[in-house]
Amino acid sequence: MNKIVSIYNIGDYKLKVEFINGEIRIYDFSSQLDFPAFRPLKDKKIFSKVSLDRGIPVWLDGEIDIAPEVLYYDGVPELA
Repeated sequence: MNKIVSIYNIGDYKLKVEFINGEIRIYDFSSQLDFPAFRPLKDKKIFSKVSLDRGIPVWLDGEIDIAPEVLYYDGVPELA
């Protein structure tokens, strides 16, 4: 598994995710927002407060999380 070393909200419900292998991927979270578990993230203030807890992206002090594998495999490689 690729561990996440940094994660940033880059606007429009997109995350910029850097993995331990040096790859950077952009993940568009907008398709997830209608799932009940992720609905609170429709509030852009909440979404913008993404952080890492032991390499796992979390919001609301860990109440909401998403697997790093999802961000890696469904993310788009950042173009240099």
